[in-house]
Amino acid sequence: MFGMLDYRAHKLFLILFGIPIYILKIVSLFGLPFLAYLLGFKFVEAWALKILLSIGSLVIIEILWTIFVFLIFDRLTEFIFALFVDVIPADGRTKEEAKLVVYQGEKAITSLLAKKHPKEWTDENIQDIAKLDWIGYLFFGGKIVDRMEQVRAHFTENTEIHYNEWNLEEFIKQSNVPMKWQETAFSGPVYRRAIFELSIFLLFILVNPLSI
Repeated sequence: MFGMLDYRAHKLFLILFGIPIYILKIVSLFGLPFLAYLLGFKFVEAWALKILLSIGSLVIIEILWTIFVFLIFDRLTEFIFALFVDVIPADGRTKEEAKLVVYQGEKAITSLLAKKHPKEWTDENIQDIAKLDWIGYLFFGGKIVDRMEQVRAHFTENTEIHYNEWNLEEFIKQSNVPMKWQETAFSGPVYRRAIFELSIFLLFILVNPLSI
């Protein structure tokens, strides 16, 4: 085992596991919807039953896939990586924060900036945090930056208000730049993945390649 700074360990982690992780993402987006469609349309004749069985299969497959990824694959890669590398936190990060940097790289470093008190944010920090999700930034970049600047001003001027997740959400709801459902759907990777995967699933049903 040898020691390595967290941001350097991230590069080694990508070399070792980047390709398997990429394959898992492709399988998740395209393979799971196709498997659910296949199970529904191959074994029953009635159209209504095909749809119901496909939807039920998708739910079960998603649950099993989540268990596999989070409880088996993630822990296995973490165990294997820890056998060879002793991660050393850099820039005053904790061990838990260093782990995030190993798995997510620069994205994790930027995410940790968002957890600091807004009075510590620089204009460059705000731009970097706003770009954490490039799709969200593409559609709502100006709004995200404006919101973060208002957050910085609010918590800097009102030092008696403790900066935490609850107070942050309350301020955003009451501000003139609240996060609407469209932004949540586009900017949230979990919601966006679910929408994309469901769209692929519906496309398989509409095209019905088994009938071709």
